[in-house]
Amino acid sequence: MELMKKNTLKNRYSRTARVLVLRNVHVSIEGREIVAGVTLSISPGEIHLLMGPNGSGKSTLLHAVAGHPRTTVTKGSMTLDGISLSKREPHERARAGLFLGFQQPVDIPGVTIGSFLRTVQNTLRTADHKTTISPTAFAAQLKEVLVHMGMDERFGGRTLNERLSGGEKKRGELLQMVVLEPRYALLDEFDSGLDVDAMRQVAHIISEQSKKGIGFLLVSHNPKLNDMLPITAVHVMGKGTFEASGGPELLVTIAKKGFGP
Repeated sequence: MELMKKNTLKNRYSRTARVLVLRNVHVSIEGREIVAGVTLSISPGEIHLLMGPNGSGKSTLLHAVAGHPRTTVTKGSMTLDGISLSKREPHERARAGLFLGFQQPVDIPGVTIGSFLRTVQNTLRTADHKTTISPTAFAAQLKEVLVHMGMDERFGGRTLNERLSGGEKKRGELLQMVVLEPRYALLDEFDSGLDVDAMRQVAHIISEQSKKGIGFLLVSHNPKLNDMLPITAVHVMGKGTFEASGGPELLVTIAKKGFGP
């Protein structure tokens, strides 16, 4: 199936032709090749859906782009805005505009969601030579975001991922993304653990953020997402590479036949 033509989107990033590009990327973990050649280009405002059976390399690909230390890129290139990511540490990639939402977020006892987000935001602001935000100003900002996302205003006072349900953890990851405003968000199984109403809320936030210029690479097993998201392209991964790429119509085929031939 032909890869869908890339939309030309007018947004806050288009003037500088920002783009996240992977070219023939191969990734290994502990000497075993997991990703065996992936080429992909994501422009601001696009939503790319990455699907495929378990063990096909989806999570490994996202982790490699974000610079996870367990992954080793053995071949190919990854660039963000024309700058190579290969020698950048994870925190440098985050500063450059990448955000990774984990499939299974780690519990961090003793650290509240609010204090964590303010620390990260101020780190990013300092790197961009901007004035840091005060606790009072950040609390007001966080409250506004929580209300907009339909979340409990007290959520920011909870411990990071500790004693949170699976759905709460996923919405917490999405909260981090909205507050930190990355250029590209890589969300691993962002919809797992969410009921239908929560999924629609999450889809609304993602759609809203894409209109602001954030490019997305979403991992999911749900072929019905086209009813909720303005998906730009769908990629089916198998044995470490893309076995098919196309537009949203590819989801109809997946819903009927699964990931098989």
